[in-house]
Amino acid sequence: MYKSCHAPEEQDSVQQEEELVAENGSRYEEIEEDSISNDTTQQFYVSINTFLLEKGKIDVVDRTHEKLFEYDISDILVSADSVSNDDPTLDVDISMNLSDRGKMVSDILVDLVNPGEMSMNFTISSLMLEDFDVFSREATGYPLLYGDMYLKSETVVHNDSIKSQNEIVINNIKFGRRQQMIGPPVKFAMFLLKDKDKVVNIEMPIEGPVGESGSEIGKMIWDTFSGLLVKVASTPFKFIGAVLNVFDTDIKRIKYDYMDTTLTAHRQKQLDVLLKLEDHEEELKIDLIYYKDSLLERQEIAKYLVAEQLGVKEKKNYDKYEKRLRKRVERQLKSDTLSLEEACLRLADRESVDEMSAMLDSARFQSLRNYLVSQRDTTEIHLYMSKISAPNNEERKPRFEVKLGMKDDFIEEKYINKGKD
Repeated sequence: MYKSCHAPEEQDSVQQEEELVAENGSRYEEIEEDSISNDTTQQFYVSINTFLLEKGKIDVVDRTHEKLFEYDISDILVSADSVSNDDPTLDVDISMNLSDRGKMVSDILVDLVNPGEMSMNFTISSLMLEDFDVFSREATGYPLLYGDMYLKSETVVHNDSIKSQNEIVINNIKFGRRQQMIGPPVKFAMFLLKDKDKVVNIEMPIEGPVGESGSEIGKMIWDTFSGLLVKVASTPFKFIGAVLNVFDTDIKRIKYDYMDTTLTAHRQKQLDVLLKLEDHEEELKIDLIYYKDSLLERQEIAKYLVAEQLGVKEKKNYDKYEKRLRKRVERQLKSDTLSLEEACLRLADRESVDEMSAMLDSARFQSLRNYLVSQRDTTEIHLYMSKISAPNNEERKPRFEVKLGMKDDFIEEKYINKGKD
């Protein structure tokens, strides 16, 4: 076996060298451990005193639509207060000019430790809506001719959910003729939302999950807005009644009893409201559709004719009148198994019943039409007779139902006889 041999002096030198190497190796291991340990716990100190951006400008050009969209954002001013590890909340104030007249001012608070937690308040004023015509055409089918909007929004994002309160005021909004039937009925809804000064005021809360992209928030906003428009358009008389200061039931329908044709003061007032509504919006279409349950009406006519034939006069006490009539009818038929209505239909002359039914219909139509013409040189309010198969005829007294809509997207009732106007 080979062994290394050294002189005593050499042995001392080697031993000292080995001890030094061992000590340095130990120190290197300690330094390496400290370095690894420090890497996992190392903290950076961030401090920004102020941030300021002035006279910023953005030219937006979007070629993805059928029509080129261009929009200028200018005089952008962004300022931020100091932020540091001790106070990681970033407070940013932003203002900018939107196209020719619009202005946006906003205040944003963001927690830099948790960027998902933030709040944003902003106000947009004098926003020219015609600049966004391309989006209106694609989403609703309507050209957006002009209008200006004010928007005030207060938004909080917390735990991946957004909660926003939005106040919208729109002045002088005007749509062109609808080019295709898509999207919500925005033109009709905007008409209904206008107050007496033709200003649209909307309170629109938005709430829901943030999602992973801004497009999801955009979809949430659009879904909320379009849902509001559909809801408004489906309850038109509620909004019209509020603007014209009348009960919605007074303009929804003009009702009659079975044997009634009188143009009462109340019915005249109802027609006056419809004429006022026609004057209020030139693009509004108003139809009056006549419904009745023909069987129930024939039964009432038969009772009336049989009572006259048998000499039974109607009295204030209707129950006593019906009892007297029933006795006479049963005596005439020599049967008490039928209801009074069925019995009267058997006794009454069918041709006479039909003639009186037609006479009542004609009298109601004629009185309403004559009044409308007497109040206006011209009116586009039309009266139509419904078809017998119309579901709205069932178990209802005679009445004219009011149907409203914009002329360029009016959906006509399919159960009407157009030749009866």
